[in-house]
Amino acid sequence: MTGKTYIDGVDIFTTYGVWITEGGYNGLVAFPPLKQPDANDWQEEDGTDVDLSATMLDTREFAVTFAATKTPRVKDFITLLANKAYHVFDLREIGQTYTLRMIAQPNRQLFNGAEYFTLTFADDYPLKDYTYAAPTPTMVTQTGYTLDGTPLANYGVWVLQGTESEIQKTPAVKKNLLRNLNSASGAFYDGEAVTFQAKEVTLNFSLVAATLATFWQNYKALLYNLSKPGARQVYSAATGETFPCYYSNASVSKFGPVGAKVYCDFSVTLIYTQYRNPGEYFVAATEGANPIITENDAFIDMAFPGQYSVTGDRIKVSQLPEATSASGLVLLGVNPTTNQSVKVPAAIFGGAGSGRYISERLTGNVNGTNKIFTASASFDPATLSVFLNGILELNYSVTATNAITLTDAPKNIGFTDVVTASYFKQ
Repeated sequence: MTGKTYIDGVDIFTTYGVWITEGGYNGLVAFPPLKQPDANDWQEEDGTDVDLSATMLDTREFAVTFAATKTPRVKDFITLLANKAYHVFDLREIGQTYTLRMIAQPNRQLFNGAEYFTLTFADDYPLKDYTYAAPTPTMVTQTGYTLDGTPLANYGVWVLQGTESEIQKTPAVKKNLLRNLNSASGAFYDGEAVTFQAKEVTLNFSLVAATLATFWQNYKALLYNLSKPGARQVYSAATGETFPCYYSNASVSKFGPVGAKVYCDFSVTLIYTQYRNPGEYFVAATEGANPIITENDAFIDMAFPGQYSVTGDRIKVSQLPEATSASGLVLLGVNPTTNQSVKVPAAIFGGAGSGRYISERLTGNVNGTNKIFTASASFDPATLSVFLNGILELNYSVTATNAITLTDAPKNIGFTDVVTASYFKQ
C-alpha cells in the first residue's frame, strides 16, 4: 500500500495506516455534471429549446471509501484533512492528481484492530489544467454508434447492452390544457395536438485501454467533447437516426486494472432535446425522396429546421446573420447533364476574372437552320444551363469550349426564338 496515495505530499499509508479500498475510486473518476443550461419549453413544439452556447461543467461531490489498520491514527488523518479546505491528492496508483475539499464522513465501521470509513469530497476544479488531446483508438472494434460523427470505438468505448432500448424509448407527452371540474364527470382535455417532452437517456459504456496514459487521454477527450458548447449529435445504426442532445451527468460502477489493461464501466446521461420515434420524424428531402443532410451527415429535422446554427446551438432561419464575406460560402446548384446537385463557391458570383458567373444571350443566327450558338467566354460544361425562350433546354451538346449545338434549330417564323445560357467562366 506504500507509495500509492499522497495527500499534500504525505504518504497516508506509511503515516496513518490508511488506504483507499477496492472500488473506492469509482466516485472520484466519474465525470462531473454539466451546469443546467437555460431552456424554454414551448408547448407547441417537441422537446426543449436549450441555450448550449456556453456550457460549463459543475462542481461534483462524491464518496471515497478508506480502510485502516492503525485505528488511533485515523483521527490524525481526519485532522490532516480538516486543517484547511483544499488538499492535493496525488493518486499514483491511477496516475492522477486532484485538488479536493472534505465535506463529511457519512459512514464509519469499527472492527477489532481495523476500521472502514467513507468520506465525501468536492471537486471544484473539473478538467483542471487540461489541454485537449484527441483520443487514441484502442482494441475496440464495435461499430454502429457515433458522437458528432466520430465512432465511439475511437475512444476505446464499448456500448453495453440496454443502451439501445434507452435510446429508442418514447419520451413523455407534454400535457395540454386539462380541466377537471367537480361539477362534471371525467375531465376536459385539449386534444388538438400531441407534442413530446425532452427525454433523459442513459448510455452504458465500458472504456478499455492498454495503459493508464491511453485510458486518461481517451476518457478525458470523451468528457471534453461531450460537454463542449453546442448540441451533440448521437447516431445509432440500429435505427439509422441522429438526434440532438446534450450531456447532463455520469456515474462509474467499476474502475481499475485487469491484468495488463485498464477498464471503466460507466454510464452517461444525455438529454435528447428533440426526439420522435422512427416513422414520426420529418426531414428535408429532394423530390426523389432522398434525405438531405448537412456537412456533418446530420438530417435536417423539419419539425425545427433552425436547430443547425451558425454561431450557437440553435437559431431560427429568419434570425440568421448576414454574411460579411463570401469567403468559404457555397451555394447549391444542379448539373443539367447528370441532374445531380453540385456545390458552387459563392465567392465567384459577381466577381471579376476567371470563375465569374455569367448569364447571357448566345450568339448565332436564328433562321430555322443554324444549330450552333456561342458564348462570349469559355465555360465550365458542368455548370452550363441552356434556355430556349426562358425554358430549360436539355437537347444540346457541347461542341467547343464556348459553343453548343442544339438538336433542333431555333426558328424565326413570326416570332424569333431566343437562346440564352448561364454558366461559370473558366
